[in-house]
Amino acid sequence: MSLSAEFNEKYNVNVWTDESAWNNFLEQVEPPSRIAERIEGVYNRFGNFLEYLGPDCGLGGAKKLELAKVILKNTTSGIERFLGD
Repeated sequence: MSLSAEFNEKYNVNVWTDESAWNNFLEQVEPPSRIAERIEGVYNRFGNFLEYLGPDCGLGGAKKLELAKVILKNTTSGIERFLGD
């Protein structure tokens, strides 16, 4: 199950149609600290074979430019946290 589907089910919302739910999703499920944890897990599994990192969902779900910026900012911060460790 995808992260967004789990979030939708848990909070009885639809992040794809409700902007406030999308913002909450990004704050709770996709903060930079969580992204850094996921990167570490993937790196521990694949090591130097890992060549590319980016948002899991792409940016198609971000209906507004501001939401896409948050996704990219969180992803960048998560990568920077991982590299800093």
